Amino acid sequence: MKKSLSLAFVSVVLLLGCSQGTFKDFFDDLTNGFDNLTNDLTGNLLQGNIGNLQMGFAPGQGIPEGNDFSIEVEVNSIVINGGSAIVDVTSDEKLSKLFLNIEGENGVYQIDLENVACPSQDDICRIVGGKYLYTLSVLLNQDPEKLSDGESLEITFSGLSEDNEQSESVKEKVTVKEVGFGDLQVSLSWNNPDDLDLYVETPSGDKIFYANTEVGNGRLDLDAEAACQPDDIRNENIYFTVPLSDGTYKVSVRVFMKCGTSTGAAYSVSAFHNREIFDFAGKKQQGRFGDRDDDDKEIVIGTITVRNGNVVK
Repeated sequence: MKKSLSLAFVSVVLLLGCSQGTFKDFFDDLTNGFDNLTNDLTGNLLQGNIGNLQMGFAPGQGIPEGNDFSIEVEVNSIVINGGSAIVDVTSDEKLSKLFLNIEGENGVYQIDLENVACPSQDDICRIVGGKYLYTLSVLLNQDPEKLSDGESLEITFSGLSEDNEQSESVKEKVTVKEVGFGDLQVSLSWNNPDDLDLYVETPSGDKIFYANTEVGNGRLDLDAEAACQPDDIRNENIYFTVPLSDGTYKVSVRVFMKCGTSTGAAYSVSAFHNREIFDFAGKKQQGRFGDRDDDDKEIVIGTITVRNGNVVK
């Protein structure tokens, strides 16, 4: 089975690699563009981005080795089909590109960071301990036939500095946990041990969350880090089967409990309808809780409107 993943919080473009060429040749090829570059990621394991930035893919080779500077990568060890994953990349140098390759997938994803200020207002980049910390979001394919339960994915990361130097490569493994997706799927991912909770208020006014897991044909089937009992899942998932009730669905994320952390959790919320990604109205689909946010702090992500059984886009 071929593998692929999806990245966000920043613009993403996939590209062709050169297995025998130098990294400079590889980079020059990327900047020149590719005739076969496509934004149609229907068959990929990575499915685009969350927000306004774009993602594309061109088939190719792997990432050439480099060692001009160091990066460190932290990524959720568990990912879910149709969900997103937070990826934290710490770099000695300010990055202009981040490359991502998934073992078994014939291509390389490129994230363009050239226009990302550091620090940035949206927290994509912060300076921590004299280094650059990039917080990105990865969006995965919804189809459980492409991401089967218990499956392991090996991801290779490498960065390109503003001086066109290439970092060392870092490999991370993630494990897939299968969840329901139905006709409408809303998922939450976050990056620290805090107990965050996903809420969906349905058109009836009833809320689906950890204490009320089913309303009509909607169900929460994954609750994580409950009451600070560590499970390293850091994903929650709510899905609805057909028919969808007409009206407005309000999506929010709440801190149930801080779990001994000094920094606020970064979060991302993804949504699929009828196997297609969509953005919320009034969206705040990625962000970060404040370091001093107390228990029960809530952030409204946005709303979903359903009319005649279909999501209004």
